[in-house]
Amino acid sequence: MLPRLAAEYLRERPDGGFQRYYIANGDYFSFFGRLAPWLTRYSLRWIDKHPGESLRIVFLPPLINVFFEGLMDFDPAFGVAWDDGTWYDGFDTAAALAAVEAPTTLMHTTWWFDHHDTYYSDDGTLMAAMDGQDAARAAELLGSPRIVTVSSGHLVHFERPKAYLEAMHELSSRVR
Repeated sequence: MLPRLAAEYLRERPDGGFQRYYIANGDYFSFFGRLAPWLTRYSLRWIDKHPGESLRIVFLPPLINVFFEGLMDFDPAFGVAWDDGTWYDGFDTAAALAAVEAPTTLMHTTWWFDHHDTYYSDDGTLMAAMDGQDAARAAELLGSPRIVTVSSGHLVHFERPKAYLEAMHELSSRVR
């Protein structure tokens, strides 16, 4: 949904910025069921009262606010390029990974898989940065990375800081 909203935003260029457009036109709060319309209205009022600031909903889990911090600086053109594939124009991922000679750690987060027994949504959308096959292929191309699997979402450094720091400390010990 983010790439679609990014494309629409860039076509329409409405006032209020991408964060406001995303809240007004997306379904971010749909997992709150009947509270979703109320949360959307609350969020739009908050954004209008705090222009230029990341949405902060103090009565919801911190992870939600971290998402909005990132959304505030999100470049919609990046979302469009990611969706239409132009992000990869002229870039050979396999060659780049195979060229890495330094010690590496591959952190593979598995929250979606752990809760749904698949990396994909019902409509076939990859709900992670990589699925199990992608992780195995990346590891193969990297040679012999340390593989760390963490039941976390995309923001592993925020959701599982201890596991993230342990992995980074272990990596730094191999770099010395």
